[in-house]
Amino acid sequence: MLLYLSLFFFGINFMLLGNYFLLFPFGAVLINKKSIRINTTVIILFAFVTAYIIPELVFSVTPEYRLLFIVIAFLIGYNYYLQVTENDIISSYLVVAIGMSVHIAVNFILSFIKAGGIKFSPTYIDFWSGELTTTTGMMSNFVLFLPLFVFALSKKGKYYLYLPFVLIGLMFGIMTGNRTTLILFAISTIMGIVVLLVYRQIRLGFVAIFVVVSLIVFVLLAYNFNWFGLQKMFDTSYMSYRLNLFSEKNESVLETQRWDTKWEYIKRMLDYPWGGGKLRDSVGSYAHDIWLDTWSSGGVAAFLLLTFYIASFIYRMIKFVRITRDVSAKILFSSYLVITLTQFLVEPIIQGAPWLFISACLFDGFVSRYIVNEKNKRLTLCS
Repeated sequence: MLLYLSLFFFGINFMLLGNYFLLFPFGAVLINKKSIRINTTVIILFAFVTAYIIPELVFSVTPEYRLLFIVIAFLIGYNYYLQVTENDIISSYLVVAIGMSVHIAVNFILSFIKAGGIKFSPTYIDFWSGELTTTTGMMSNFVLFLPLFVFALSKKGKYYLYLPFVLIGLMFGIMTGNRTTLILFAISTIMGIVVLLVYRQIRLGFVAIFVVVSLIVFVLLAYNFNWFGLQKMFDTSYMSYRLNLFSEKNESVLETQRWDTKWEYIKRMLDYPWGGGKLRDSVGSYAHDIWLDTWSSGGVAAFLLLTFYIASFIYRMIKFVRITRDVSAKILFSSYLVITLTQFLVEPIIQGAPWLFISACLFDGFVSRYIVNEKNKRLTLCS
């Protein structure tokens, strides 16, 4: 219960102190286990944090001390359940995802009250700080909830309750013009269906396809005939405004200034290899890419350590998906892996959405413990 409460408050970023709630389960591990198990990944993460922060201190940039929580999060996952199960991992994931989605819902309600109605804007008010925040950053909270669409269809029963909340989140993304949310939803849904079909859950796979197609047809009809005022709602949304803007400029909806910014980062990387934000100052904005922004802040050492960690993270997630016998876990974490990596490529994660990286390290810790346990079981059977 302590773990789930802490993860929920972490997810909603309670009083802007969400990261600190991870100290409660971490403290419980220290007290109850009386020792902390570490592995190579812990050392790599700590080395990355050190390599990232040192250039910021040297160049008098405000250090990202929040990064220390990626080490704490991994240690929690790796140590909290020494005999971790798929259910433990899924439950922890769901609690964090629900917490982050509640944060979005609270922000939406607050903005609704302040504006006296639905606000079709790229900015919203954050409940905890009371300040305007971009929906791009806020909708990063919704990433963990997106895989729950196909996951819920595969689990049935009470899990169907997740479905309307996924759809509400998508509507919120449309109203605020957040293209990334819609793209990630499409990716996670396709990935979930593919996993169902690959693991011979044919009936569930076709059920998921039927639900998705039916949903698309319903939305098109609802828009065409303005059911529930859907046509008016979309036509006055910020997404509609952006689509019209692209049409007027004869541009693709996937075109963005960010591609040009990334290219500028790549061209100037070797001019600023030591971090400290010099590359960002030269270009004039964030790259919206965890690797390029890390190069800018932490330099080449932090970049290489991050790349090594994420490569090992991908390996462990894929291995977990392969060895787990729970098909719903395969669906959830294969989709989660793909959309998280995609999100890493389109947002300044460490500066703008550190909770995504921290939660990834938490789940990585759980998965690492699960893999170790499965390996030990096989060795015991062979001996």
